Amino acid sequence: MEALRSMVARPRQRTRRNVSAKETIANANAMEDPFAELHMTMELPYSRLSEIRLRWKSGPSLSNTEREWMLKSVAELKGYYEKSIMEWDEAEKQRDLRHPQQRFLIASHEMFGEHMAFLSFRWDLEEGEPIMYVYELGVAEEARGNRLGFALMRYAEDLNRKLFIESIMLTVFNNNSPAVRLYRDKLKYQIDASSPSQHDYDGVGYEILSKRIHS
Repeated sequence: MEALRSMVARPRQRTRRNVSAKETIANANAMEDPFAELHMTMELPYSRLSEIRLRWKSGPSLSNTEREWMLKSVAELKGYYEKSIMEWDEAEKQRDLRHPQQRFLIASHEMFGEHMAFLSFRWDLEEGEPIMYVYELGVAEEARGNRLGFALMRYAEDLNRKLFIESIMLTVFNNNSPAVRLYRDKLKYQIDASSPSQHDYDGVGYEILSKRIHS
């Protein structure tokens, strides 16, 4: 996937005067508490539920229980992997959950407990531009229908604007209709220039989407 993502060079803008893209990423990765450092609310807006609490974790700081829950959630997508050119690799998913640069927003609610929904991502450079790449978005089955995926993504957009991150990117399986509706229709993500479909790669089973959030 990295090769496909890097095929097209696109014009980029600097994030802030006198702050390089690498510095922007370094500042984001150095952040330990976005709620305090960026004055972000610890409650999750945009959802149909009130009093949703957020916590912030890095890969190394996840508990074993949290990792097991997230891996089980991600494994629900195994069928989509098998219908695409991407292979399901549980060991790789486990490594992602422990990666020092992996970050997590975890949502909890008294009705659904500590393991209600999560968003995992990394900050990185794409063609010299600071981006956030979404790795996984998981919502507990019993909590679905409350706009939690939408809410976590909107919160991530707010967070990245404060950090002067230019864009958010993600991968979506073509036959995962709920995810496609969420990202394309509700959140207005577009097919990225690096997506396989933009280079006449047929039958790969996925698209790379992006949304510019800071310019």
